[in-house]
Amino acid sequence: MKRSLGLWKRPYAGVNHLIVGLGNWYYPLSRESVGLYALERYAQRYSLVWDFIPNICSDALASKTGIALIKPKTYQQKDMGKAVAMATEAMNLTIDDVTILHYDANLPCGQVRYRTGALDAPNVAVQSIINMFDTERLNRVSIGIKPVSEDEVFVPTIVQAIDKRYLDNFNDIWIRNVLSDTERPLVDKASDKVTDELLHSATNTTDNTFSRLNTL
Repeated sequence: MKRSLGLWKRPYAGVNHLIVGLGNWYYPLSRESVGLYALERYAQRYSLVWDFIPNICSDALASKTGIALIKPKTYQQKDMGKAVAMATEAMNLTIDDVTILHYDANLPCGQVRYRTGALDAPNVAVQSIINMFDTERLNRVSIGIKPVSEDEVFVPTIVQAIDKRYLDNFNDIWIRNVLSDTERPLVDKASDKVTDELLHSATNTTDNTFSRLNTL
């Protein structure tokens, strides 16, 4: 039986840390959606139900230990910063209380890396958060999505505008970046280790936990 944790009423009492999964909620199996996909897998594994919270434009749920998870439902990567800003304001958190899960096109598929500084590779969604909060010092956990096949080249999907041309080519744009049958198990394993480490460690936001993430 699936259950909703029901914490999503103002003032979001008890939330002390926010984990944000970046990606396209309509295509969670695309390479660019591995951050969102990791949180979705976590919810499925523990039979949790997402609640859509309009004032933060995100699907959300919360753990008993005070950790909130959100999947921003924005159509354009450049709007991710706004969604994170709305969430931190609603929960009375700072950017230091946030961990961002996102893809890294330079990391081999399924590898994990924790960083707090500048981006190692271009990422429009993460950059929008950096711009919104005017800092590069984000707690970031990236999951590698570099294609396993040497014949494949990853090309980021940059949505500049929701116009007729984009809508006409919507499926082609996102399906071309879907994880292959070989890559899915690698991302599944990485996603489960990352979410378990972040959500089940008693010291989920300490340097020790983030250091362990770099060894996954």
